[in-house]
Amino acid sequence: SNAALNCPALSMPAGSGQHTVGNKAAIFAPANPLGGPPFGGDPGGDGNNTGLSEEQNTIKEAMNAEVDKRMNRALDDLKTKYLDRGQRSVETSASAPTGAAYRAEEARRARDERREAELAALAERGAQVRAQQSTTTHDESRPEVEEDDSDDDEDAELAAIRAARVRAIKAEREQRAENARRRHGRYEEVAQDDFLAEVCKSRHTVVHFYHADFERCKLMDVRLDECAKRHVEARFFKLNAAKAPFFVAKLRVRVIPTVVVFRDGVATARLVGFDGLSSDASKPDEWPLSALRAWLAEAGAVEYEPEATQAEIETFTLAGARAKMMRGLHNLDLDDLDVDYEDDIDGAPGHRPEDDVEE
Repeated sequence: SNAALNCPALSMPAGSGQHTVGNKAAIFAPANPLGGPPFGGDPGGDGNNTGLSEEQNTIKEAMNAEVDKRMNRALDDLKTKYLDRGQRSVETSASAPTGAAYRAEEARRARDERREAELAALAERGAQVRAQQSTTTHDESRPEVEEDDSDDDEDAELAAIRAARVRAIKAEREQRAENARRRHGRYEEVAQDDFLAEVCKSRHTVVHFYHADFERCKLMDVRLDECAKRHVEARFFKLNAAKAPFFVAKLRVRVIPTVVVFRDGVATARLVGFDGLSSDASKPDEWPLSALRAWLAEAGAVEYEPEATQAEIETFTLAGARAKMMRGLHNLDLDDLDVDYEDDIDGAPGHRPEDDVEE
């Protein structure tokens, strides 16, 4: 209220340099620490601050200049930080996501990770190739013997390895017999009413959702039938999508053909069409059986290692490298060597090796 604004308790004494509550206009005028009129005021009314002393005018000008300098400096900093970013200035921070150095470090780290992954994959493939070659050499040199009690001096470690191998072979044979009892090794059609029961019988099940009129489905049938014969560790089925609308909707099958992998009755992976099987993008329908077997192995449905190529054998095994070297020497044509018998090492023209005969 107006009475409150005129209350002496809410006012400041004159000449204190502070603003009174009742004078709103004085709030925006800076106080003069020298005890004179405010710096923003004009006691003379002519706009020249004639009411200020020379010393006060000098102080005011110095303060205005300092304020202007600081404001201009702050504006320049903001312009450099925000307006010029990405145009003239380059952020070199290695810790901020916007810095060029940070992005370069991230790119370098990503390259190193890819390189490490490639080296790990290469080392794993080399171990697989050497294991395949070792098994092949063992099988060719002598027949497999499960137990041999004649070697009394056999090392304990080798005996443990052989015993583990024997147990593994027996377990594999038992598993094969159990799979054969469950009709593994066959590629059969299953009806919608029997789908759940059949899928849940085996630990690993591969189901092909097909349509009878689609050529791609016929090609997939041929390849899956071959896979079923080679991989008895999984059960292979095909399901007519037109006659199984419930499971098509339940499993959200949108493209035909679709191959779904089940583990203990739960869908864990799916192959839509021929995605990723062909190495030639211009020929998506042309792909080897090994590509499908590799995909099934990656999905966890079958056990499969690609057979070592000749180039891999020469790269990862000592025997392969030696064979490559010997083959190169065998194919070496001496006529391709640039030997000029007219100029002998000793400088005697016309000298030939057959002339070096003792008289």
